[in-house]
Amino acid sequence: MATINLYKIEKGQKEKFFESVKKKYNILGEKNITINSKGDDEQKIEKKYNMKMFFSPSSEEKELSWSWALKLFDKTESSKTSPSGFISIETEENTYAISFSFAYFSIDPYCDKNFPFEFARRLEYKNIRTTALTNPNSMKNKTINTYLDYSNLDFDSGESLSKIKGKVRLPDNFELFNETIEIGNSIKFIRANPSLEDIARIIEYVEEVIEKEEEKVKIPLLQRITDEKIINSLNETLLNDIEDDNIEIDFSEYQIYATNVVFNQNFQYKLKYKTKIEDIDILNEKTIREFADKHKLDKKDLLDIKVIVHEDNKSKFTTSVKKLMFYTNEKEKAILTNGEWYKYNDDYLKYLHDSLSELTVEYDKEYDFDEEDYEKFLEEKFNKEKLKKEYDGLKEETIKAKIKAKYYKEIYYNTRLVNKGFKSFDRELENLGKHKIEVMDLYKDNTMYSVKIGNSSGKLCYAVDQSIEALKMYHRKQLTGIPKIEKVCLWLVLDRKTPLRVINGVPDINDMNMLILKNKIDIWKKEVRILGYTPIIKINYVQKKS
Repeated sequence: MATINLYKIEKGQKEKFFESVKKKYNILGEKNITINSKGDDEQKIEKKYNMKMFFSPSSEEKELSWSWALKLFDKTESSKTSPSGFISIETEENTYAISFSFAYFSIDPYCDKNFPFEFARRLEYKNIRTTALTNPNSMKNKTINTYLDYSNLDFDSGESLSKIKGKVRLPDNFELFNETIEIGNSIKFIRANPSLEDIARIIEYVEEVIEKEEEKVKIPLLQRITDEKIINSLNETLLNDIEDDNIEIDFSEYQIYATNVVFNQNFQYKLKYKTKIEDIDILNEKTIREFADKHKLDKKDLLDIKVIVHEDNKSKFTTSVKKLMFYTNEKEKAILTNGEWYKYNDDYLKYLHDSLSELTVEYDKEYDFDEEDYEKFLEEKFNKEKLKKEYDGLKEETIKAKIKAKYYKEIYYNTRLVNKGFKSFDRELENLGKHKIEVMDLYKDNTMYSVKIGNSSGKLCYAVDQSIEALKMYHRKQLTGIPKIEKVCLWLVLDRKTPLRVINGVPDINDMNMLILKNKIDIWKKEVRILGYTPIIKINYVQKKS
């Protein structure tokens, strides 16, 4: 049986693709294939396919990474690198490629990553064996699931599909390919003894399914953004956030190339920036930052650091820090992953919307944060404390800044709520390994409250993370002196010009334009329910000075 790993080349990337591969591959041969088909009006149609065979031989020998073990037995061995190749297929409208061996590393950057899933949506699945999922803004940002006897292709909110392997239902007497297929950045078919005409027929079949068949399943995806104007704007925002240290470099355990899951482990790495190069054992944010600091790179240069990946002292592929990191632009509902910009498709956003709509949301105007009262409170504290010895010799504005930091908004807010029957746990810390964690801000009626005031995901997500970690500690009985908990509440005091829209008398949290926060809340909801508690969202607002 032969494997046909079919890519579609992005239309705007065709010239760059051929320029790139000609540097490494030689053309071994070229053939023109014509097949006859019937159109909708039963008229005969001739379809022409130009096919070229590209090949990259290798006789280079490299020392094995584990040669130290051989040397213990006074032996030395080396290994030849593998050849690779691909077939390019050009029609009047499209360009395709079929990869062999490691050629997918050369094709992946230029492929249309939406194409395989346009096909996948129109298939009926008999048996699903493997799915790979991206979970943006989750502690498990990428997951792989395997199944024994499973036929429903369904998803949870917050998940985006990046690969599927399984068996599909095919028409009676269908012989083009086997019922087992894989879909990722490419589509992988299995067929016995394929000919070039068979390849043309498979491409024709895929095109017709996408064009004529209705969608059978909803698939939440990250769809590649191709508009250069939008991409330039997203890149500019990314660079600004790097300059402001408002970003983390996150490295996942695997990448998808074609339909292959390539794990980022058991490799050796080199970091390279222009003429500066260095071997590293572990690839993480710390080693990247250390390399940048050592060579005095600007923060924005982090994205351009090359990561050369080796296995058994053979260079497998070269990537960059930008291709390994996650970053979400909430305004555009876009995410940077694998070095490219994607937007959340409608299916993804619908799953998330429906999940958040299930949550119990409460609002009570009595608990709004009054900014004018807060300013009066700070003035009173200033007048009472300005003569304290700790403020000797300081200017008035410096004293006021220190008092504001001491009596920050959350502590003022929580103190006021104690007078309304809540018990304060604000700033009561518990040990979590080497770290200390704030258990909760407030407690009342068997409910733990995590309170946060803010106007962005960056400011508000802390309350979500704090709530999850504290609840896990409570559930594992690692906390002392904590009263009984049955409900868990995120209390978000929103600093915004207009209130959220109201549905059935309560604020609609889907109206928040904070995608990272909404993803975090969705994850939090699931964690709380899994642990056996009831999740609640409480919304209030910062009331501005008149």
